[in-house]
Amino acid sequence: MTRTSTLVFFAVLCLHATAFAQNRYAGISSGTAAAEGTSVRYGTASAVLNFPMEQVEAMVHDYASFQDYLPHFQTSRILSQRGNRALLYIEVTAINGTITLWANTRVSSRVDGNGRRIIEGRMTRGNLEHFTARWELEAAGEGRTRVRFRLLADPDLPIPSGIITEENQEMARRVVRAMRERLQAA
Repeated sequence: MTRTSTLVFFAVLCLHATAFAQNRYAGISSGTAAAEGTSVRYGTASAVLNFPMEQVEAMVHDYASFQDYLPHFQTSRILSQRGNRALLYIEVTAINGTITLWANTRVSSRVDGNGRRIIEGRMTRGNLEHFTARWELEAAGEGRTRVRFRLLADPDLPIPSGIITEENQEMARRVVRAMRERLQAA
């Protein structure tokens, strides 16, 4: 293969991969945000889902089923629960399945002054330096819900923060996509 044909082949391959990723995450915007106390950044993702807020919120509050639809979840077990507040034990794989992360996570739910429902999980114990997951749900018109999700998973491992930040962003996109797919399948 000549150098030119190799470059053309690589360019076509990159364009195909980019188009596949854009289609897979159509309607989902993502980014990163600074996190206090670490050089790793939050992964963020948001989308408007064509489902009423009550239905989306009920899915997020179904903590025991996280492993059924959230990417890389191996286990999601409720250790204790009172209403929508819970203590969960979770296990997820990361970095292309090369590591398993676990955490006891305290989940709380509240409505803020703007009517947004906020469901947030924070690690109380685990093999990570930091772990926080936060959903913000708000009405976006008739039967639609805007979902904003952010994730900070910072494993206690000597991995460059840029790699972990990219993983957080990818996982945030996958969570929002998985939510959309689960709701559509219901």
